[in-house]
Amino acid sequence: MWVASHQNHIFFYEDFSDSEPFTLGIQTEWQLQQMIQFGNCSLLVYDSRFGTNKLKYPIHSLVVFNSDKKAIPVAWIIAPRFASSDVHRWMRALYNRVCTKDPLGNWLGSLLMIL
Repeated sequence: MWVASHQNHIFFYEDFSDSEPFTLGIQTEWQLQQMIQFGNCSLLVYDSRFGTNKLKYPIHSLVVFNSDKKAIPVAWIIAPRFASSDVHRWMRALYNRVCTKDPLGNWLGSLLMIL
């Protein structure tokens, strides 16, 4: 399975279960570095595209803007729902990942802006 062979790019994963749908959060090391460089105490934008994959699940993208005001995607989430409880679970995992690399950053304020 793709997830097993790309663990270093996965910040959140929940497989299908009787009560929960499949959810996958993807972020490369380069995207993490861009998020730290351009997203800390700055604007993070959240966008969704619907029906663009085999499962017809929405693809959610987190984007930051570099110094030239060009958008850089810094994470993707594939999930069938947009309920706040679902978003909070993967957002918490992303927050923890970023804080591991940038413990002095003010990430809570940046990430709360997009919820």
